[in-house]
Amino acid sequence: MGFSPMAGDLIAGERIGLDRRFRNAPVDGPVHEFSQGSVDLVNQVVPAAEDAFWPSGWTSREVRATFLEIIAHEIKACAEAITRIWNRGTGLPGARLQGERGCTAG
Repeated sequence: MGFSPMAGDLIAGERIGLDRRFRNAPVDGPVHEFSQGSVDLVNQVVPAAEDAFWPSGWTSREVRATFLEIIAHEIKACAEAITRIWNRGTGLPGARLQGERGCTAG
């Protein structure tokens, strides 16, 4: 799995933040451009996230648990790629990053 950031941020189905960008400086691997966050973007994201997740509060515990298990499964499926990205960006040894991942996702 390669990493290729998309242009801008996706908030409530709308691609925004295309005008302000920054380039990363990884220890290893290619340089990418990312959208630069701002207070305005955060002020848009928070209500959009609340609106997106509000309906899940009215579902059963079983439905919510299944949803969270699907998310966890997808994160685990991408775990090696995530570790490689972290390694390139931080220079930390892969074994340490896997240990950190195990503490938070294990």
